[in-house]
Amino acid sequence: MATFSKSTFDAASYLAFRPSYPPWLYDHVLAFHRSSRNVTSGGVDPAAIQRQHRGGDTPAPAPQFRSAWDLGCGPGISTIALLPHFGSVKGLEPSANMVANALRLDSRSSLETLPAALRELLKPNDKNHDKNFGTVDYVQGNAEDLDKFCKPASADLIIAAQAAHWFSYDRLWPSLSRSIAPGGTVAFWCYAEFGLPDFPEHATAPLISAFMSAPGRMGDEARALVDGGEVTNVGGFFEQPGRTILERGLVDVPWPWEVEGCDAAEWDQASASRSMHSVLSLHTNSEWPPIHNESQAAGQVMDRVVSWDGLERYLRTASAVNNFLHQHPDDKAQHAGRDVVQRFVDRLRENVPSGTETLRLRWPLSLMMVKAR
Repeated sequence: MATFSKSTFDAASYLAFRPSYPPWLYDHVLAFHRSSRNVTSGGVDPAAIQRQHRGGDTPAPAPQFRSAWDLGCGPGISTIALLPHFGSVKGLEPSANMVANALRLDSRSSLETLPAALRELLKPNDKNHDKNFGTVDYVQGNAEDLDKFCKPASADLIIAAQAAHWFSYDRLWPSLSRSIAPGGTVAFWCYAEFGLPDFPEHATAPLISAFMSAPGRMGDEARALVDGGEVTNVGGFFEQPGRTILERGLVDVPWPWEVEGCDAAEWDQASASRSMHSVLSLHTNSEWPPIHNESQAAGQVMDRVVSWDGLERYLRTASAVNNFLHQHPDDKAQHAGRDVVQRFVDRLRENVPSGTETLRLRWPLSLMMVKAR
């Protein structure tokens, strides 16, 4: 995560060329959050409820929609999407550069200032709800320190989008335990490396893996491409163990009751779930959590159609690419004016039909969720 915190990292490009999350993902998270076996009346101090309920004296309260936090929020791609649903939404992000470039929404009229995918995500809610959007704010700080910024037992929803693989869970879960409201939800999701579902897997998947996978995690075909000099690997320049945690679909992220210092009684262990989504027409990984059958049957995917230039710009937002280019400043000069990203795009272009001008990128997405008691 250190790469994204550097002042030289292009946060504006990250916002412009990273994918937004599809509506169905938020539907899954919000439906999970709404689920509750117990209902209590309002008007009770949440900290008092926490003390009583977690001590076993009162049933769990109904989930609320007062406050949401987005951990490792980056420029606010997922933060802003929660505004139609929560009265207060806050993003917590260690990078000052990301916070400075984060999305803000002061009124409904400013919807047009958002990226197109986010406008489409928010507009249906804008039309169907009479109330105004909630407020959004950003705080510079680490996810593990959430309890320093969040009032005790006040966060109804805590999410982390494309950030959970960077956290220190021996510190994070105790902090979240102090911050989460009774009946609240924690939801983490990450997307692994993209695939090209419109083209035969054998023609493109080894190339993508050769470029983006860590050397010890690529298959024989990808390894042959690297060893033969056809593709320069940047995957070895991702920070570890975070990248491997992401590629494995968050299965290595512990639950709070598996972490020393967390009280298992504070969490509804029966609610815990891990699932994989958006894998239609993609190669699946045996390390991943179970594929979500309903999502698969409904054809729910995380796609984005890009030009070749758009693909190149997306790849340049990867921390591995930034790290590689920082450590190889002469890479472009040593390869006839084509740097490592351009050479990969050139090679990929050779493996799709001539005349292809746009590509459909699809990202496999892992989701883990749990509710507080």
